[in-house]
Amino acid sequence: MNPVEAIFSSDPKQQLEGLQYYLSLCLECGEEGGLEDHPDLNPLIVKRIVEFLAIDQTDNILNTALELVGGFATLGPLFVENIVEGGAIDKILLYLQQQVGSTAVIADSVMEETEEDYYGEESGEINATQKCVECLGNIASCEDLEFRDRLLRSGLIEVLQSHFHPHTTTLSPSMFTTICWLLSALSGGEPIPSHTYLQSLAPYVVNLFLHAIDSAELTHNEDAICDLLNTLKVCCALQPLPIYTDNSGLTVEGLATGEVRKIKTHVSCVSEILFSFGDRFSFVFSVIVPPTASSSNNLQRACLRMISTMVTSAESDELVEIVSKIPLVSFVAISAMPARNRNEALSILQSLVLNVPHDAMNIDVNLIVEDLKTLSNVVDANSQILISQIINHFTNSTN
Repeated sequence: MNPVEAIFSSDPKQQLEGLQYYLSLCLECGEEGGLEDHPDLNPLIVKRIVEFLAIDQTDNILNTALELVGGFATLGPLFVENIVEGGAIDKILLYLQQQVGSTAVIADSVMEETEEDYYGEESGEINATQKCVECLGNIASCEDLEFRDRLLRSGLIEVLQSHFHPHTTTLSPSMFTTICWLLSALSGGEPIPSHTYLQSLAPYVVNLFLHAIDSAELTHNEDAICDLLNTLKVCCALQPLPIYTDNSGLTVEGLATGEVRKIKTHVSCVSEILFSFGDRFSFVFSVIVPPTASSSNNLQRACLRMISTMVTSAESDELVEIVSKIPLVSFVAISAMPARNRNEALSILQSLVLNVPHDAMNIDVNLIVEDLKTLSNVVDANSQILISQIINHFTNSTN
């Protein structure tokens, strides 16, 4: 039986053989390109393969179909369009909602973490739940941002928050990493996603970040933590969204209409993030340590860039809150490190010094000035310019 007849057959054994043929075809041709023109593959076949993403399928068929759909999603917009039009997003989200408590995600319980908890019987086999998340990440990573936005509109954020929240669900390290990568893909690309989606995403990302910091195992997963910090950086970059009030007192988002009378308030992602961190915002700094390797340097840079974007976008009251949680001397200490991130830390320090009233800083100005003068003797010319500007501001504002 040829592969086309096999996947359209009603016999599960023949269906699996057909899927395995297309999987081998995808693996052999995918890296070399040209698979979209392969005579054995067309939109009808791709959409038929998507139909196998159902909870009532056998494990072998479902896992093979997930591998295929995930592979197709890396082959460009044409393939992504076919799998999305075939209903892949809805089918995967339905599966994820029904499968919480599977081997990769253990809901409302804490179990001893062993390889059997997270993988299938064969060593290194990733289970279907994680393959689902990987498929969504591949779709979100497509160069055509329409598919990223379709994912955001699909209710994916709500599924992640309700079924994959670290407060109610124990995530395996590999699943945690995959979710962090998915979030980075969802927030990536230009133009960035709409304010509504990112603002609802920010608290979930903060909770994942704090979960990683609290976990001795996850703290060492720098790639995942960098993905979270980069996602928060994008969230911080959003300008506050005005919320308007109409005559009835109800609130509506967006631009004013004929019935809108006044601005009620502004919703800021920076405020949302600060509120989600609460008293633990200083924990952000726990990932900024003296870099002992290039990976630590990258983690430090990701954290500094997130804070830099937050400071640039923050309102005055938000800046005061940031300074109350992370003392300015912390940025001076980071600037003393022989790292490429020195100027990023100095730029943050300069922004805070220029925009936060001194009486709100709760610092000894003279002590910081002396520390900066000492630092100026051992840094490069660009850093010296930033330090000089900061010292001048302190000096002028106290005279």
